[in-house]
Amino acid sequence: MKILLPYLTVKNANSLIDYYNKIFGVQLEYKTTYGEMPRDDVGFQWSEDDDDLIAFASLKFPNGQLMYLSDSFPGSSEIENSNVSLYIAFDDKDEIKRVFEELASEGEVLMELENTFWSELFASVKDKFGIEWNLEYTTKIPEISKVVENPRH
Repeated sequence: MKILLPYLTVKNANSLIDYYNKIFGVQLEYKTTYGEMPRDDVGFQWSEDDDDLIAFASLKFPNGQLMYLSDSFPGSSEIENSNVSLYIAFDDKDEIKRVFEELASEGEVLMELENTFWSELFASVKDKFGIEWNLEYTTKIPEISKVVENPRH
């Protein structure tokens, strides 16, 4: 396996991009809308009203990590409670507090930002798009570079 990336399928992906840019500072690396795709070559149809929906986008976080996303296919239903959440390890207490507050302001707090037995600070928040975020600040997590270099240790 070369890489594992989160891929979100949401309603109103353009708003999600703006929202995550405000909170996390993501940059839009690539975007294709349904209107930019050849209608006859993709094997499915959509109305011209859906041409501005995102068929695929790539976001880059300030640390270089990528996230893929798209709008829900027109006419499809979203699966709620898909048991997927996104986890962010923070190395700055002020940053985790800021991100928690911004996500919580328009989302649903599942667990308040607090000290736990496993972490100096931990919180769980469902954002306004229904995406669950687990936020953690701890000095107990090994540096990610060491984990990536030798994932079995």
